[in-house]
Amino acid sequence: TSGEGDPNDLTLPGVYVIPMKGQMGTDINENVYNDELIELIREADPALIIWELECADRDDLMLTQSTQEEQSLMDLEQYRRMVANLQDELRDIPQVMWVRDSWGISSVFALAWPDMYMSSKARLLGMRQIYEAGTGWTDSDVRAKMVAAWVGIGNGFLERGGYPIELGRAMMNPTYVLSATWKGRDVRWTLDDKGEYLFDSSDERTAMFNAKTAEDFRISDGTADTLDDLMLLLGYREYRVVDGEADDVIAKYIEDWRRAYEKCKTLVEDYRQHMGWAQGDETVKWLGASRKDLEQILSAMKRYSAVEIRMQREFGMSQLQLELEIDKIKERIRNRGRGGGGGSSFGGGGGGGRGRG
Repeated sequence: TSGEGDPNDLTLPGVYVIPMKGQMGTDINENVYNDELIELIREADPALIIWELECADRDDLMLTQSTQEEQSLMDLEQYRRMVANLQDELRDIPQVMWVRDSWGISSVFALAWPDMYMSSKARLLGMRQIYEAGTGWTDSDVRAKMVAAWVGIGNGFLERGGYPIELGRAMMNPTYVLSATWKGRDVRWTLDDKGEYLFDSSDERTAMFNAKTAEDFRISDGTADTLDDLMLLLGYREYRVVDGEADDVIAKYIEDWRRAYEKCKTLVEDYRQHMGWAQGDETVKWLGASRKDLEQILSAMKRYSAVEIRMQREFGMSQLQLELEIDKIKERIRNRGRGGGGGSSFGGGGGGGRGRG
């Protein structure tokens, strides 16, 4: 058996378990998985890094139809930068991806690591969103090109992890079937029904894996429910868990951005109320209050891209739109409240953040 030893026994190899939990793009974001975090990991000098991924938010935010296309593209780009940064800057330390559960864009993220393990209840699916990001065009030629481009970006992650692109195509594009043929201990995937084992016979759904099928077909390197199990699979008889600052930094970031987001939602209500009151003799006073509301929201967005993503989705607010609105309010204040009627410019959360309501 493998066992966790005394954390102060520096003769034991140190393993640093770093959580990646919550929502892709907001909780798992380069605002926190950044150079500062890399520095903290380096200072701890572990023998091994384990990224513990638990991201089963079906509505993965980043590539739902409700976000704007360029917003979606930016987010896959962000994940690509994050993966490159974490892997390249820490390339001298062995890294393992340990999937607790993954439904959505997180699956393509997980497949960027060559050494991947899963817990027994873990799933690896939901990559269809990447394909769907390219299907919003009516012109069939444009649509085909966009789908190919998106799937190509997605497969860049799999190539980094050393997984075949046929697998990526079948996990992203529902129109493909997928079969497997064993070549010794290796599996050769083909996008047809001619292989020894027809893995996905449907042309309407994507290929999906659980812990067992992922291990059987050599996508996952093994199944482990506890750190002891995982360390045994990795060949460590005894180890110590590094007690570093990284988990605290990540937990604090998640708490901070979510608190800032809740405050912004309250500020939106305040702003609407203040704009409604900006009439008659009190116009300038309440325009000033409205401006302050928007400036506070803008400040939170600049600090946390997660807040901007959620405010864009919920209220159709981007930094640019807020800056324009603040300028309009300042202009009205300069004109002593003349010009432009009362009332706020941002509607409710209808339509999942497609713009102003």
